[in-house]
Parts: sequence; C-alpha cells; structure tokens
Amino acid sequence: MSTEIYRIFLYDEQFFWLEEKFNCYVEIYRQKPGEPFVEGLIGETVKVEEIPTYIQNHENENLWRSWTVYKNRDRSHEVGPLPLILDIDDEFHLEKAHGLTNICLNILQQMGISRDNVRVVFTGHKGFHIEIKPYEPVEARAFQNQIIEQCKDKDFIPLNNNIFWGSTVLDPVHYQVRLTGSLNSWHYENRVISRKVIQLSIDEFSSLHLDEILERSSIHKSID
Repeated sequence: MSTEIYRIFLYDEQFFWLEEKFNCYVEIYRQKPGEPFVEGLIGETVKVEEIPTYIQNHENENLWRSWTVYKNRDRSHEVGPLPLILDIDDEFHLEKAHGLTNICLNILQQMGISRDNVRVVFTGHKGFHIEIKPYEPVEARAFQNQIIEQCKDKDFIPLNNNIFWGSTVLDPVHYQVRLTGSLNSWHYENRVISRKVIQLSIDEFSSLHLDEILERSSIHKSID
C-alpha cells in the first residue's frame, strides 16, 4: 500500500486559527456525556462562527470537530486541515503529557516559530494539543517527525519512536479534534467526570503549574 495517503499538507490558505475562518464550516460529532469518540459517528455541518452557540446548545455532550475545514455547508470544497496540531497524550500520567508538551514548545521556539504562532489546548482529561500557524507549506507528519528527532538530539529518547517515558504519546494527526470550549467527560467510579477544553497562550501555559491548569479547566461538578 502506498504511504502517500498518509501525507497531509498544509498550504497558505490553511495558515490560520480556526476562528479566523469564521465563514467556513466544520463537521461536528457528538456523544452522550462520558462516551468516547467512535468511528462511524454521523456529524453535523456547523459554520465556524456558530460554534460557540452550538457548544451552548450541547453543553453536557462530548464534542469533536473535523480537522478539515470546508468552504461550503455541503462540504464539497475543502480549505483543508487547520491549524497544524501536535497531539500529546498520557492516559495514566497527565504530568508526563504536561512535561512533553513543555519540551515540544521549547523546541518550536528554538526552531524560530514565533510565540504568537503557537498556542496550547488542554483537552480536559489526558493531554494537550499544540496548535501552530506555520510560516510556509508543511507536511504535518514530517513536521511531527522533525519534533521527535529534535527530542532525540536532546537525549530525550522515545520508546517505539513516538512514545516517551513508556506511556506518553506524541500521536499521529487525527482527523477529528476535541472541540475547544466544550466539555470533555468520562466515566469514573460510576460517575461521569468532566472538565472544560481550554486554550492557553505559551505565556499562560509556562506560568501555570499543572494543578492550576486543572483548576482553570474544572467545572466543579460531575454530570450524573
């Protein structure tokens, strides 16, 4: 099988934050509180500028959006994926995901990417997304591999290429992305626990301890 299908390119029209494409559309997928994403969910097409209202109307549900952004409501014309995303997860040790996120942010700055072109999203549960506005066309998976190689150059050796410390994963790019501003909820000891998916600048991320990020994300209640 050709590996070409796994190459994901971002071009000039994709060098934006999602909210800057307010006249474009995404596909949004939703699940009941506590339920994870599964393949085959039927999505709804939502205009980018209408996403805050959509979140309010489905405030207790788990929400994801398509990484690909579309020019029209019937999704027949694509802008393409945006922004560029690095996905860092650790299902068991959030502090490790936090640490790897910090290491990747330092590498991005050393690569000369402006702090204004990078931001962090805490997904509310097990990890972080680093969102990047590139300066020039880039292939997403090659860019991710470059970050991994930079980690290796710092003697920060991953296990199985993209798995660090045994359980922290710098994931391949997903085609569905947790919707910033929505709730992330999961089952825990016969309850559904939830936190808000929050966006942070590099300065905010650097100035906050992990427990402060968790507090900012907390909604101080569980969903019964």
